[in-house]
Order: sequence, then C-alpha cells, then structure tokens
Amino acid sequence: VTLPNYLSTNGILLSMCGVMVPSPDDPPCSVPRESTHLSASYINANVGSTRIIPQPVGIVLDPMHVNITCLYPTDAATDIRDNDGCGPPTQDPKYGSKGARRAGIVGRRMARQQIEKYTRENFGDKGWRDI
Repeated sequence: VTLPNYLSTNGILLSMCGVMVPSPDDPPCSVPRESTHLSASYINANVGSTRIIPQPVGIVLDPMHVNITCLYPTDAATDIRDNDGCGPPTQDPKYGSKGARRAGIVGRRMARQQIEKYTRENFGDKGWRDI
C-alpha cells in the first residue's frame, strides 16, 4: 500500500483559504498563482470534527491526485519554511535561508529565543535528535 493510496482510502486533505480577498487572477479560497506549494491538514474519521481547521476550508484534495513532498505530525508552519515548505524555517538561526548568518546580534538572539520557546512548548525536554 502506497502512502497516497492509504491516505486516499482513509481520509481527505483540507487546506485553509489561501486567498481571503479575491482578485481577477486569484478567486476566493484558491491557491495563489505565485504559490510553490500548498499546505493541507489530513482529516479522517479517527480525528473527528473538533480537529478541523478553524477557518473556512479552501480546497478539499484527494491524496491520490496530489504530489505529497513532506508530512509533519502537526502544523509545521510550512508557509515560513525553505524548500517549498519541506526545509528548515527560513529564520532558523543555523540552517534557514534568512537565518543567523544574515542576521545581526539582536536578530540571532530573537530567533534563538523563538525556536527554544517553540521547542519547549511542543516537545518538552527532548533534544533535536529525539524529536
């Protein structure tokens, strides 16, 4: 069983409305033309309706008809990640394309604090190798 086949037979992918204010080029709840990727949440009967994103659903996708390039167990903020949502956060101090190598002392400190806070809140005392 392939991943797309399993996902397709057990649930659907939902995305939030990408374009909240329509334009002639991008109608409401569409994927903006300049987008390089689309983030979606996987929903199935085990998840239940309380886990559905709290915004209007923009697109319902069949996993058999999309190219899934990466998966995360929770919201991974793919809109602020390099490599079309599959890489490190752009502001990652060490690996991000807009990270510490391009930031000043204050920018590096703020990025470090943001990542440490996120890690503590979401993973407790686990190190990166354990996540």
